[in-house]
Amino acid sequence: MEIQFKRCLCIHSTSQAVEIILQHLLYSRAIIPQPVANLLKNESQNRVFCEKYGEIRNILRMILRASNSQRVLEFVILFGASPNSAKEIYRIPLKFCDIHEATESCSNENCGELSAREKRDVFTALIQSTSPASLSPLSSTSKVFLFVRVTEKLPNQIENLEHDDSFEMPDEAFCLKRKIYTEILWIKHRCSEDKEMNQSISDSNEGIWLRFMFFLNKLPS
Repeated sequence: MEIQFKRCLCIHSTSQAVEIILQHLLYSRAIIPQPVANLLKNESQNRVFCEKYGEIRNILRMILRASNSQRVLEFVILFGASPNSAKEIYRIPLKFCDIHEATESCSNENCGELSAREKRDVFTALIQSTSPASLSPLSSTSKVFLFVRVTEKLPNQIENLEHDDSFEMPDEAFCLKRKIYTEILWIKHRCSEDKEMNQSISDSNEGIWLRFMFFLNKLPS
């Protein structure tokens, strides 16, 4: 599916789009019984989830910095018992123009956080384009694993993010054989080139896989 923006997205606004996609998938696939925003409001009742989700946000911000804009290739969300026995795989290819590489702050005219309308548009596109009802319910023991693929080692060490030599993205034939549902969620904007993004996906095991060193458990309803 495609999520369309009418402007060039900087790496900071892209981070927000990635987080919205993650929030939608967690709720639509019944990993969490309420939207993320509701769980965060009741932190005392959802302490473990809130702590882990806060760490995810922190790692995303550390990865998606302007200095890493030409290193980050894609973000991957896996549902299953383990990364190597996934039931569902959601891939988010990422592409930024060179202008966002120079500084850590958003200074270009296209830089800036997503507007309230843009956030609503992302949620609407996800709701209209994904069909969780057509998928089998995930088991109560399902977990959520997060990966990011980069061209090279990141310059700064990020806590709870480690190089994972053992992980490989399964090819289409393997997914069909094992009945693994896969979906690519394209964040399309003025600076993203279809040819380059398609090439990045086809070369899915080129580069380095980095793994978030914790996972999210399915919460009871």
